[in-house]
Amino acid sequence: MTERLDPRHDPTSAGAPTDQVARDAALQARLRYARVVEVGTYLGMALLALAFLAYAFGWVRPMVPLEAMPGLWAHPVADYLQRAGLPTGWGWLHFLNHGDVATLIGISVLAAVSLAALLAVLPLYLKRRDWIYVGFTGAGALVLIAAASSWIGS
Repeated sequence: MTERLDPRHDPTSAGAPTDQVARDAALQARLRYARVVEVGTYLGMALLALAFLAYAFGWVRPMVPLEAMPGLWAHPVADYLQRAGLPTGWGWLHFLNHGDVATLIGISVLAAVSLAALLAVLPLYLKRRDWIYVGFTGAGALVLIAAASSWIGS
């Protein structure tokens, strides 16, 4: 019974070398994807923490003064952005020298992790000529790029 639970004793493979090659290739893709997610998550969290510390301790000047925040929070997002003088879309990139805006760097890295992981495994699928996975991975990457660029959903 324990033999069936052990993945090294897969009764469906019948020892065929192509099955082992396919399993090794799938494992390689999963490990690469996981590694990119892991590194990207740590990087994003570190950037988020550093930017927040710089903002919280006043090491960099905020775009919206901390004492003005409670009065602005009560407004809908569009009003908040207008009253605070904050841009929409990717306009925040011009204000990275402000502590409250700089936290968006870490958030953006965290948001981009899944795209980076998809792009990291795409060459493996191309090398194997695994066109189904190339198609799904490429389509997923295109959807993420389109969403981030405001091509869809705006």
